Order: sequence, then C-alpha cells, then structure tokens
Amino acid sequence: MNIDVKHYAKSNSDRILSLAKARETGTGRALLEAADLKISEEQNSVVRRPRRDEADITNDLYFRLGFIAGITWVLDLETSARRLMQGIAGEDASEDEDYNPTREKQGLPA
Repeated sequence: MNIDVKHYAKSNSDRILSLAKARETGTGRALLEAADLKISEEQNSVVRRPRRDEADITNDLYFRLGFIAGITWVLDLETSARRLMQGIAGEDASEDEDYNPTREKQGLPA
C-alpha cells in the first residue's frame, strides 16, 4: 500500500522522520511488534474459524478483517514514511538491512 505520508503527518518533517524511525525506538518498536503479533493472531483465527456473528460483531468475519486492515494500515504508514525518507536521501529501500515492511513479510504485495 502506498500511503501519502505527507498528508497524514501534516507535511511536518519531524513527524515523518519519527514515523520512519519508529522501529528504531524502544516504544515504537514495541508497539509495531505488538501490532505485527496481533495481525498474525487475528489472521490465524479468521483462517481457522471464519464465521458471521450478528450477535457479537467483534467475532464477525467482516469486523475482524476490517480490524486486520486497520492495523496493517498503521504498519504500512511506518513503511511508507521510511520509503519516503530513503527516497529523499537517495537510498534504495531494499538495501536497508532493517527494512521490514509488514505486507512483504506476510507474503502480500507491497
């Protein structure tokens, strides 16, 4: 997913840089790793037991898929910010050893 980072970071270079370096900070890394884990748990649960549940919307397949998409968007925001900063610096994202985009890690198109 290609997110317009400038729009969501209000074109503030400090915010864009903070997003791009989120995996390098203790708090950011912990938050993003927890989000990665939650996505994996939800995906496994949806694959094992896909179901519609009108009585409890939080167990409904569509709710859970939307939840996964929302967390993935947040993780992709960090990836898009990193790519933007690397583009500004003239670096290739694929050469970055720490480059760990969530979608590619899950086998999905970037």
